[in-house]
Amino acid sequence: MVQETQIEKENTYRAILYKGPSQDRGKFLASDAPANWVNGAAAVTADAGHSFAVALNDVVRNHINVKFFAYNNVPPGIPNVKTKSNGKGVIMISTAVGVNDGAWIVHTVPGFPAAKTGYSWPAAEIAKGHLLICMTIAETQINAIAASLFRAEPFVYYNDIPETETAGMPDFKKLAEGQIPSTPPFTISRSIKLTGAGAVSVHIYSKSAKSRYEMYRKVILRGLKKTIKVWSRRDNKLKGDCRVLERNIRLIKSPAQIGDHPTNAEADESNWIVSEPGNIFCFMDKPYAVTIQKKSQATEPALAVCIDKDTIFARFNTIAAQMLADNIFTFDYPQLLRNAGTLLYCVIYDFPLIVYYVKYSYCAAQLLKLCINDMPILFGVCVKNFLGVTVMKIVKCHSFYTNKIFPVLFVESQLCRILYLHKIRNAKIMLEDKMAILYKGPAQNNGKLLASDSPNDWANGAAPVTQNNAHSFAAALTDVVGPHANVKFLAYNNVPPAVPNVKTKSNSKGVIIISTAPGQNDGAWIVHTVPGFPAARTGYSWPAAETAKGHLLICMTIAETQINAVAASLIQIEPFVYYNDIPETETAGMPDFKKLAEGQIPTTPPFTTKRSIKTAAQAPVDIHIYSKSAKSKYEIYKKVIVKALKKTIKVWSRRDNKLKGDCRVLERNIRLIKSPVQIGDHPTNVEADESNWIVSEPGNIFCFIDKPYAMGVCIDKDAIFARFNAIAAQVENC
Repeated sequence: MVQETQIEKENTYRAILYKGPSQDRGKFLASDAPANWVNGAAAVTADAGHSFAVALNDVVRNHINVKFFAYNNVPPGIPNVKTKSNGKGVIMISTAVGVNDGAWIVHTVPGFPAAKTGYSWPAAEIAKGHLLICMTIAETQINAIAASLFRAEPFVYYNDIPETETAGMPDFKKLAEGQIPSTPPFTISRSIKLTGAGAVSVHIYSKSAKSRYEMYRKVILRGLKKTIKVWSRRDNKLKGDCRVLERNIRLIKSPAQIGDHPTNAEADESNWIVSEPGNIFCFMDKPYAVTIQKKSQATEPALAVCIDKDTIFARFNTIAAQMLADNIFTFDYPQLLRNAGTLLYCVIYDFPLIVYYVKYSYCAAQLLKLCINDMPILFGVCVKNFLGVTVMKIVKCHSFYTNKIFPVLFVESQLCRILYLHKIRNAKIMLEDKMAILYKGPAQNNGKLLASDSPNDWANGAAPVTQNNAHSFAAALTDVVGPHANVKFLAYNNVPPAVPNVKTKSNSKGVIIISTAPGQNDGAWIVHTVPGFPAARTGYSWPAAETAKGHLLICMTIAETQINAVAASLIQIEPFVYYNDIPETETAGMPDFKKLAEGQIPTTPPFTTKRSIKTAAQAPVDIHIYSKSAKSKYEIYKKVIVKALKKTIKVWSRRDNKLKGDCRVLERNIRLIKSPVQIGDHPTNVEADESNWIVSEPGNIFCFIDKPYAMGVCIDKDAIFARFNAIAAQVENC
């Protein structure tokens, strides 16, 4: 569609041909007649008379001003090609002076089109269903397309686009030279607009083989933020997925109709999706399957071309009208949605039961089918099982059955069996508190808890930290101290549990936790001050000697994809890693995590770094991580933290007689907080408190400090700042 005569003939900037199995003409949808599918004007085997014969006229034959780039995992005339890609397409441009015309065709036909040797449709492909899409674009947009294709690693079988046309297009150069992505990002999105009246937006999502993301759930759902309906060949393992509200994957029933032409998933080579709600249609180059040719699809490159156009969406959404019933994992999914956020009255063993504040709830009879005996839910825990059922935090970690706000409930022995859902196969625990802070003063057993859903004051810890359940950090560490098939972690501590006489310059203590469940991008990072804690996979145990001391524990839920930024900061401080079972497949493309896991130390600058992450929440909290290695001669408070924050800081820390407060630089003071102080109504003092932290003046920064080879985890959240700033009300004179 870059040739002048072609534009005159077609007068269309976007054309779609969908050929059902055993159909030789297929159904045609053009941008100037989008109201319905029309019959193809000629057989696709003919070299004239149908749109794609015209569109490809200057690909299969010579034209002095039309050059092109063609890719196909089954290229015409080249046998036994080995490639991970499934991509097929052609990029065309006009080299005529003063012309900025181009076209991009994506399709599903192997061995097609042959370059410069005449039009020929592969005879074996008539029996199969195929989809071809032609988009006219500006030539200047092909670098954005190339950036996406480069990650999908296509097999290029022809290219005569001169370098003079692509000067200043580095991604096209990489694509043309057959380079593959070796550094992040391994998953990207790019956007282009089609030429013509009412330019249509096209978003291109792609992932390389180094990305471990499953294309449909991890890339497309996350990009579109909508439910998707999928037409694809499928295996017996990967089903529809309705676990996440408004982020479902629904499988379209087969057979289906393209207008009045039948198609079926077994014989149709095309893979496509529509969004719910509209108006997105996506051409996918990989099927929705766990494995492809006996390899995990997560290790395969893939690409999606998503067109935001109501008329195209409407045609494909009609095909997608029928959903498979077995998409739904839950017992009663519609009922689950109707119950969201309500009080739900149920009957269990003829006793009445009211479930308060359940985000997604089954009636009790159904809930029983999911449970394991004799483990009552505690309100301090948010539990999400593999069906997406979530019980949100309500109050301070009381037993579901005995809490005083439930006067209608019978005693636990009578009701029994509404249980921890996270003990179910494939389930995982998550704190609904996207950030939780436990500050335990010296000689205090329970400590004070600050949760992101109730940040206005410190609350008493619901149970002693020595107890293996009922308090937030026992719950957060359940799958660290005990086994879980889908939870893996890396733990570090300068005084590791059960490892005597460790010599390390680090003072750092923490745990990085991830979920390895398919389609999940969940993680957590816990930083704390407790030596010998937590023991890995051997049961919960709080060190008895540490109850007499003050300790601070902070849990942040993050996306798994952010752990490389965390690792980049941690390698500077050289932590002692005492446990790591995170598989390399989860951290592919994370070079800093690899260094951390292998115990590498920084030998070249920079020896001081800053990294930023966000918590996983509807209102994400910014966290900035400042770290310095032993090779850096900077003092962490003055040279790193004050310089970065550009504010006065108030410091809570054990201190020597040499390092005093420093008020020499206006608005860059270091003020020491007076000791003793109060955490709510719990006392603490610098002599017995193992924690080091600061608040900024003015706010709203709170930083957890690890020293002497130091790291600062700085949280930019007004509510957290306010609680610690109240502790820091009194400062010593400079």
